[in-house]
Amino acid sequence: MRHRIITIILMLFILAVECKAADLMLPQVYDGNQDISGGLMSEKLDGVRGYWDGKRLLSKNGTTLHPPEGFVKNFPDFAVEGEIWGGRNTFEKTVSAVMKDEPHDGWLDLKFLIFDVPSAEGGIQHRLDAALKWFAVHPSEYAVVIEQKIIANEKHLEVELSRLAKLGGEGLLIRDPHTPYIKGRNNSIL
Repeated sequence: MRHRIITIILMLFILAVECKAADLMLPQVYDGNQDISGGLMSEKLDGVRGYWDGKRLLSKNGTTLHPPEGFVKNFPDFAVEGEIWGGRNTFEKTVSAVMKDEPHDGWLDLKFLIFDVPSAEGGIQHRLDAALKWFAVHPSEYAVVIEQKIIANEKHLEVELSRLAKLGGEGLLIRDPHTPYIKGRNNSIL
């Protein structure tokens, strides 16, 4: 187990050293003092953050990833952000598949779960609609747009977080539904 942890740390370090970080939207920590009523929530996935630039798949640090052509076959001709994910409690397996320098079938056990469309206008749901429209015409068995649920109140958030924790989930992301895409760390995503 210790060997696996060290291997993962080294792989992530190599990704960070090789490339400068992509200019992506990053969350702040929810401290309970922010007003979240009417916000949107989705599961925070424990995978590898990916950025599809319309032609190739990159890590959040800008490293070119090497999925097989079949994995990205019907990906859009515009940028989308998401998480490359193999399921709950599969982080190590996901990182191992993603870090290889050549395309391989291990990618076919993964999904690219899309959580934003940086170049689209409007709030998060409007931006995600661009991806939903694309995939309605160009279906992909490997790309899925993550559902955003409206938060009724803090109790609703706690119930959903508890449900996900019981399933082995990592947590929740909370989004302001009206804020346009803002690069960098900001309070519109917690």
